[in-house]
Amino acid sequence: MTLLDRLLGGRYWDEADGDGGAGGSAGTDGDGDGGDADGAGDGDGAGDGDGAGDGDGGAQGGWREDLAGGDDKLLARLQRYSNPSDLGKAFSEQQARISRGFEPTKLGENPTDEEVAQYRQENGIPAEAAGYLEDLPDGLVIGEEDKATFDSLSEALHAGNMPKEALAITGQWYNEFVEEQKAEMHLEDVNLAEQTHEVLREDWGTDYKANMNVAQTFLESNLDEDTMALVKDARCGDGTPLLSNVPFLKFLADKGRQLNPIASVITGGSDSRESLDDEIKEIEKLIDSNSPEMLFVHAFIVRCRPLLLKMASLKQKRE
Repeated sequence: MTLLDRLLGGRYWDEADGDGGAGGSAGTDGDGDGGDADGAGDGDGAGDGDGAGDGDGGAQGGWREDLAGGDDKLLARLQRYSNPSDLGKAFSEQQARISRGFEPTKLGENPTDEEVAQYRQENGIPAEAAGYLEDLPDGLVIGEEDKATFDSLSEALHAGNMPKEALAITGQWYNEFVEEQKAEMHLEDVNLAEQTHEVLREDWGTDYKANMNVAQTFLESNLDEDTMALVKDARCGDGTPLLSNVPFLKFLADKGRQLNPIASVITGGSDSRESLDDEIKEIEKLIDSNSPEMLFVHAFIVRCRPLLLKMASLKQKRE
């Protein structure tokens, strides 16, 4: 016999009244088969009442055990109800809820801490904000650089009583979004770099390559490794890379030439013997001039060597 059958049997409802007339309730079917209470089998349920309903609730004390049928877990749940009538009301409310379809419980206004705790337990909400970051699904990894972000997100989810799955869904979206943003930014950086160098080629003409070398040499000569790394990763106020900024690159080239006046530009005919010879002569004049620029003698040497190599190569080709 199921719990529902026992509830609908009527026995415990009468016992809960305790008015002494429950003894004949089993005979309400009119066929006299409820003779377990004196006089209950006369078909009108008018037994003499010396059965369970003595008015002191004596028989009522075992109704939970009888309904549980040896199920300890069910018995523990039945202990929540003070009498069969309260159990029946709860059962009726549950049936009504099922018939309406599932409707999540809602917290009332100004709930107590106990009500909030029970609500969270019933709805899969962590007791503490840190619980959202425990037992994350496979594939979801929160990096150290994102920890502060997810700590803040956990606090917000907990304050809003969101289920634990909310963080997993949000975290998966966040990681995918970040990767997409990185890919888009890289593509934009590549395109901007190409545009920047096109502008410089047009502005500098045949001096483009030499000016870029001067700018690069200026950075490497004046910045240590860590600072150089910062410059390479630096971005302007609009989010574009600093080293793709046309005015900045022009500044580096101009500054480099001011500090190193012998950083000459090889023209478009730089592979001709005449132009190479002329440039070597200009450098030699500067070396012999004993000018203050000789402080940059290392730059003379660096520049002369490739020129001399080109001259030697041209001689071999003509011979």
